Parts: sequence; structure tokens; C-alpha cells
Amino acid sequence: MAYPFQRQKVFKIYKVQGEGQNLFLHAQDVPGLTNQVFKKFDWDSKNEAILSWKWRPQSLPKNGAENNSATNDSACAVYIAYGGWGGKALKYVWSTTLKPGTVIEVTPNKYYMVVVESGSQYLGQWKTEFVDMKKEYQKYFRGDFQTPKGFGLLTDGDQTQSLSACDYDDFVALPEGMDTIKK
Repeated sequence: MAYPFQRQKVFKIYKVQGEGQNLFLHAQDVPGLTNQVFKKFDWDSKNEAILSWKWRPQSLPKNGAENNSATNDSACAVYIAYGGWGGKALKYVWSTTLKPGTVIEVTPNKYYMVVVESGSQYLGQWKTEFVDMKKEYQKYFRGDFQTPKGFGLLTDGDQTQSLSACDYDDFVALPEGMDTIKK
């Protein structure tokens, strides 16, 4: 879901594609049209603590580095939004240059970026991720857990003015402990 006044923009960036019977969302940044899509989702936080997804970078933004506003571009990014509009958010990225495990505090106690994957080694290959939303919330925000209100996606190359593309698939909310499934 995109904000009503941005819908036409996002349809130019995000498109459903398929390989055989599998459908997935392909995103390719279009110069001047970088835009996030967001899906409201009512989680059962007692039974659905893990968010899992697959992503496949197709093109990494040249010299993208999320810790610098001049190069803050990511081929693949997944946001988890807590507390609704204006609430807290965690953004998980596939970075061009930053090492996995890098955390960028964008707005203290409100918005963090976490590098999950990095580099071109797996370019064109699907990778599965698992995020324990409760543990991550407590790790970064250190307060009473708020149930997520949705998730968003962003593929962008506007700062580096370079091609950025990613495929997204299989978003699933799972019970605690399911993050031990082989990736």
C-alpha cells in the first residue's frame, strides 16, 4: 500500500513478476521516483513473533553505504513498523558496502537500520531471513513490546544515482522458535 498521492509512482518501481508458478515482487528504483511501499498487518504477537522473508538483490547501488546520507541507498530493505504512523521502526537492509551486523541509529530510541546481508557475493540468489520481532524490539527500544503495525519495502538508488533492484517473496509471520529453520 502506498500513500494515495504516490500510488502511480510505486507502480513504476514495484511490479509482480513470476518464475514458473512462483510470483514475487520485483523492485527497480527509477530515478526521481524512489518510494517505499507499506502493508498494514495485524500480527497476533503472542503466536506470530517471527517475520520471515526471502529477498534477492539484482543490482546493488554503486558505493551504497547506509551510514552516510550522500550514499544512503540499499538494493533491498524491509521495515518493521511498531506503534503506527510516527511510531518506531527497524529497517533491515542488504547493503552494498557495510558489513552484516552494522547498526545505524538514525533516530535514538525511534528508528534503527540493521545490515543483514552485504555485497555482491549472492547477487541474483534468494536468501531467507528471520527476525524475532519481540527480541529485536527489546534490543533496540528497551521498553514494553509494541505489536508491529505493518511492514514496508524500499529499493532505492537515488543518493548514488545508480541502478538498484531487488526481488521480495514469501513474507510469513511465524511462532517463536521457528527462526531455527535452515535458511
